[in-house]
Amino acid sequence: MWVLKQRTMWLEVGGLLQRTCGQLGRTIGLPCGALGLGPRRWGPFRGSWAQKLHQDGPGRGLGEEDIRKAREARIRKTPRPQLSDRSRERKVPASRISRLANFGEGGSWPGSSLFLSEANAERIVQTLCTVRGAALKVGQMLSIQDNSFISPQLQHIFERVRQSADFMPRWQMLRVLEEELGRDWQAKMASLEEVPFAAASIGQVHQGVLRDGTEVAVKIQYPGVAQSIQSDVQNLLAVLKMSMALPEGLFAEQSLQALQREMAWECDYRREAACAQNFRQLLAGDPFFRVPAVIQELCTTRVLGMELAGGVPLDQCQGLSQEVRNQVTLLDFGASREFGTEFTDHYIEVVMAAANGDRDQVLQKSRDLKFLTGFETKAFSDAHVEAVMILGEPFATQGPYDFGAGDNARRVQGLIPVLLQHRLRPPPEETYALHRKLAGAFLACARLRAHIACRDLFQDTYHRYWASRQA
Repeated sequence: MWVLKQRTMWLEVGGLLQRTCGQLGRTIGLPCGALGLGPRRWGPFRGSWAQKLHQDGPGRGLGEEDIRKAREARIRKTPRPQLSDRSRERKVPASRISRLANFGEGGSWPGSSLFLSEANAERIVQTLCTVRGAALKVGQMLSIQDNSFISPQLQHIFERVRQSADFMPRWQMLRVLEEELGRDWQAKMASLEEVPFAAASIGQVHQGVLRDGTEVAVKIQYPGVAQSIQSDVQNLLAVLKMSMALPEGLFAEQSLQALQREMAWECDYRREAACAQNFRQLLAGDPFFRVPAVIQELCTTRVLGMELAGGVPLDQCQGLSQEVRNQVTLLDFGASREFGTEFTDHYIEVVMAAANGDRDQVLQKSRDLKFLTGFETKAFSDAHVEAVMILGEPFATQGPYDFGAGDNARRVQGLIPVLLQHRLRPPPEETYALHRKLAGAFLACARLRAHIACRDLFQDTYHRYWASRQA
């Protein structure tokens, strides 16, 4: 839990890497942190949508002028964040049979000739956007891979998938609310926007107002996605295997099994609510972070209501001051998880070895972590150590590290072919989740061109971690 509990670490645990559709997971601030008013809503609307960038005041170094600029940037560019122009109202197939039927409608699938047809490519996009769930999430993840992993044609298809953001029709959304909250669910709220302001692979988010005037974000899960995770992933894996040669070193089955477990957790909104409440306790009184409260009467396995927190979309942060860009945060409690000390004891030492520039120690601690067997080829061992050293550069740099000036991602991607060709064992299960979250944090910092004193943050984390372990 050491990574997730550190206030000074970027608590980006939702994953820009997953590149969710629309604005969900891409809003700077707190979960569901952009306010969106759709064209229709249930009940009378009350309350102002204008929110502060940081509700509890300017925080560490945030001046009034910075906050004014952030407000002006949001008001000028997107006063009401909403779904992209590609968004469509489309029924989600809820049963496994209907979801499988949609895969069958995607075309003949096999053979590279599939990608020569624009019509076939469009059918793949429409299939993934229709079924959503696990299949869409995998597609979104693959959309950011480079050509060394997937073909340019397939990459183009998944990029179009990432940019799509379909949402449930009104009747289907209301059915989920009634099934989860009861037929009298409207008595709990003064209003609820019928059109969501965000849509992703598992659910969509609506703005609402409680009877006491509290503005809330209500996340509603698509029907059938939780029950179809395994079958969706297997169907998509079959498509990928027929469409491209997956390298053995990818250990695709193990990767997708880990993804299935994580998606099952993310589909349990009660678990997400518990994680949010845990973070709210851990960060109580913190001068910088403010964790929205969970609205218990709007919380079930498939519906999650939380206080609505203001934010600025990541795409609109480029013009903010360097100081503000260094401090923005992105939280997603649905992807939270704990790690056992048997894993974290070794993992933190791998990072420390990289921070100290000790390549031999990186190799040894990677073996202790069971990331390596000890029988890998020299080419693989060298590539693995080099990749760790590249990723460890922010923690090895004295003073603020300039994420905007580096080319870490490109350098690591250049090593991927060697790593995939010579890997002897799948990585530890914990690393699938952790590396996606860390990669998301790095990508966010790079996009913001942030300057972060990572070495100081890590050294503090390292010493507090071992102090707590010894205690």
